[in-house]
Amino acid sequence: MKAVIYGGGENCLPLFNNCNVEDIVFSDSNPELWGKKNFIGEEIVSPKMIDAKKYDFFVVGSIRYGEEIEQIAKDMGFKCDQIVPAEYLQYLFFQWRKGFLSSLWRNTLDSRITVEKMWWFDGKNVNCIVSIKDALWNELSIKAFMNVDCTSIKATILSDGSSCEVDLDDNLIIETNNLLLKIRIEGSRHFIPWVRFELKPSKYSMMLEKEKRKTSFVTFWEQMQNWFYHDEDYLALFELSQMGGTVLDLGGNYGQSSYAFYQIMEKAKIECCEAVPSLCSLIQLIISQQKMDDRACVHNIGISDKVGTMTWYEPQEGISGSFDKTFIEGRGIDYTEHELAVTTIDELYKDYNDIILIKLDVEGLELSAIRGAQETIKNNYPILLLERNEDQSEIVELLKDTYDEYYYDSERNGFTKNETRGINYWLIPKAKYKQYPIHIL
Repeated sequence: MKAVIYGGGENCLPLFNNCNVEDIVFSDSNPELWGKKNFIGEEIVSPKMIDAKKYDFFVVGSIRYGEEIEQIAKDMGFKCDQIVPAEYLQYLFFQWRKGFLSSLWRNTLDSRITVEKMWWFDGKNVNCIVSIKDALWNELSIKAFMNVDCTSIKATILSDGSSCEVDLDDNLIIETNNLLLKIRIEGSRHFIPWVRFELKPSKYSMMLEKEKRKTSFVTFWEQMQNWFYHDEDYLALFELSQMGGTVLDLGGNYGQSSYAFYQIMEKAKIECCEAVPSLCSLIQLIISQQKMDDRACVHNIGISDKVGTMTWYEPQEGISGSFDKTFIEGRGIDYTEHELAVTTIDELYKDYNDIILIKLDVEGLELSAIRGAQETIKNNYPILLLERNEDQSEIVELLKDTYDEYYYDSERNGFTKNETRGINYWLIPKAKYKQYPIHIL
């Protein structure tokens, strides 16, 4: 076998180890390289000096300029089925006898995103596993180009265990930070045709890049894809799944609770409040990207027992911030102070009469928030979902005349007076005030 390597010789020559190639000639489109020695001491010749009839294959060494090089090869006299990527030669010369090609390499698309590809031949079709890492909410397009002669090309998403096929003509928004695709080329004459993967940032990924909490958010988002309830206590929401009305997510964090409410409570509207501007931006990103804005919105406001501003203590790194200075100082870490706007539940939701659930996690201000929600509670008698903390006993005492304290038992699927391993507790209005379709053990 004889081959012409055109461009990228240094990258593709290692693929020819153990291959039965009798003669290799190197060529390039850059006239300044003609007559000079390449990295192994071989002369680089002008394309005009090559007689296509003397060679079996024209090997394209640079996928970046593949389409341009294909035309050059045709102008030199090479036929379509002689123009191949370097990986194909490795397959053709020796790996096909084993029925398996394992050619793994990486392409760094920018400073953050990497693509890994592995090809193999199953005796009839060619398959390619494409692993794309660190690419949350980027746009991926998969395009076949050059002289692809095959029956069909299919792309299947493997990340979530499904077998959803992707249309090669459409851009795919990557909703996970680690995407796994399987490309299947059926009936290909070339066995490994050219398939190009183009990745570009979407408006969502560009928004995400600006946020300093990006890394933590990505971790949260990946967890939500597998367990969007946020924590096992949220299984209780399924008992309220068919109720209409308004759900308040007060202390939105990364939007994980709002996302769970939206997914489970299909008839409810979700109002989210988050005091920290950067977190509010991430929640808005979730709402926009997941097309939740038909039933969900977010307000950049904190919740307390007064209307005005309060000092927020933001750690330089690590843990979340808090309105409680002693909580942050007790960790022995550096922090910055910011004045953030706050309001009361009564002020913000004074015109609402259909509130069915309030989730409250406002970084040390839970008791203050309840004190500023007395009219809202009397007008709506919503279920209250709160994270266990030192204010729990005072809040229970404050509402004891109208609410009972419960915990959710996820193993028995019901509410119980007995403490469970969950991190939350629930305050449910006494039956004479309002009844909900929930299971009390």
